[in-house]
Amino acid sequence: MPSRKKAATSTADVAGAGLGTGIIGLAAHLPTSLDPYKELIVYAAPAISVGGRILYIIASSYVSYVVTKFNIDRALKETIRVRDRIMSDQKSSEEHKKLAQDTVEQMEKLKLEMLSADMEHVTARLKELKEIAL
Repeated sequence: MPSRKKAATSTADVAGAGLGTGIIGLAAHLPTSLDPYKELIVYAAPAISVGGRILYIIASSYVSYVVTKFNIDRALKETIRVRDRIMSDQKSSEEHKKLAQDTVEQMEKLKLEMLSADMEHVTARLKELKEIAL
């Protein structure tokens, strides 16, 4: 199974190629009165295609980050809610309370690890974008 990064990059490649092809197709169907612009559009198509690819990579990375953060935050809030309920229950044993607190701490560590991994992912994407642009 391809990695998430490779899949997103492949999709960005296809999106960029499709955009470039679409621009050239659009230029081919412009009326003859716009011939000077046709040439400009055809020459600009590769740059627009690369720009589209870059925008796609940035947008997909951002959406992935937002969705991941939302899911982690939601799970952490639920874990804290359950922990608080356990802590306030007089019938809960000390072992159960400790387990609930440990679970919250593990979730918080997971959140920090995922945010750190996202930062590494963003850094790698920026390097990739720099390579594309140069």
